Amino acid sequence: MTETAPWGLTRMEPYPTVIPFTGRAVALDPQTQTTVYQDAEGRRVEMGKHGTGTGKETRTRTSQGDGSGPSNADEDSDQESDQD
Repeated sequence: MTETAPWGLTRMEPYPTVIPFTGRAVALDPQTQTTVYQDAEGRRVEMGKHGTGTGKETRTRTSQGDGSGPSNADEDSDQESDQD
């Protein structure tokens, strides 16, 4: 019997090479109120974008009938998310 790798593993790639960062300073830019990173020579270094997000899930449940016996319950849920 031959072993088959799970489908998800066939899509994986090796992790990228990590480049060590020897930063000198981290400060807050007073105008933009964002963090500024500097390398060992004092040059500004862009560290990439980092976003935030929020999420909310609501559940609803309704039932048919007058409560005197078994009823068919209907359940649903809704999701909202926001990324910046």
